[in-house]
Amino acid sequence: MSFTALNSRICTSFLLGCNSQAYSALTGAGLPLSSEFWAIKTRLKCFRSRLLTVDIGHPTDQTSLVTHTFINVAILCLHSLYINIYAEVCSKCLTALSCVTARLTDAHLTEWEMVNPILEPLLTAVADILIANLAHVPQASTGLQVIFSAMQTLAQLSPPIQQYLSNLTITQQQYTAVQQILGSFGLS
Repeated sequence: MSFTALNSRICTSFLLGCNSQAYSALTGAGLPLSSEFWAIKTRLKCFRSRLLTVDIGHPTDQTSLVTHTFINVAILCLHSLYINIYAEVCSKCLTALSCVTARLTDAHLTEWEMVNPILEPLLTAVADILIANLAHVPQASTGLQVIFSAMQTLAQLSPPIQQYLSNLTITQQQYTAVQQILGSFGLS
């Protein structure tokens, strides 16, 4: 079976399945979402459901943090284009953000001797998505506080994260919100 046929089969079964209301809600607004969107969304959801749960009694290790962050950043990136258009998409983004921030909060970042290099682009992607959506999603500022706090801690071990924080460029509206968050960490 070809890749295109497999994608079509997965998307059709997915769209006709339990999420048909969500599909009609998303496409009913006149913005058609491609079959690729649905195929990727389905695969990400499946991948996320197969991840091992993190033991609350133990801090999140780097491998687990990177793995969980990677899948949730992929979900954020996929849905972020539609975050201010559809409530369901915004909810999925907030769930993914919550997973990332929970893992970061559970990790003992100050005890790390080095940072997995994959974590830097993942955290910067989350920060960029949150900054871009500060005006549309009020919960983004809380998530951004957690991300910036983790990045500030990891910047001591990661020059790319340190460079990202020092070269952050944003619009005037975003500037005010981000300055308040950065100010709470003494970074403004």
